[in-house]
Amino acid sequence: MVLAAVGCGNGRPGLTPAVGKVTLNGEPLADALVFVQPVQTSAEGFRRPASATTDAQGVYQLGTYDKGDGVPPGKYEVGVIKKINIGKQREPGDERPDPPGAKYQWIVPEPYSHPESSGLTIEVTSSGITPETLELKRLGDPQVTIPGQPGGNVP
Repeated sequence: MVLAAVGCGNGRPGLTPAVGKVTLNGEPLADALVFVQPVQTSAEGFRRPASATTDAQGVYQLGTYDKGDGVPPGKYEVGVIKKINIGKQREPGDERPDPPGAKYQWIVPEPYSHPESSGLTIEVTSSGITPETLELKRLGDPQVTIPGQPGGNVP
């Protein structure tokens, strides 16, 4: 653990455990992808993003190189995504990200999925993450989109 805090001599910056929580309209958000990117490039030029998936209580533990291994201390822009395909499902062997006939229901509003414009930021220090909880809001029913078509809330 000491090696993770001070670096491993491999040119990588030292990592700090980064555990937080995500809620949607006050309820824990399970199975959402949380991803972060550094706001500023570190002195060493480090710009590697990190990610995690929330558990049933909405808790996530960021990982930069491995699951849950932490992130370098600093400020990060945050994206959160949770959407489900309610249209045609991918056929076995189909490697396209959006199969023909896909239709997505955005459980987390789509604007939160873009770290640069989500309005969400965190700061990671040796004391933990600030803020500890990302409190997301959704008004009304989840948005539905069809890949390649503009707009949302399609029937």
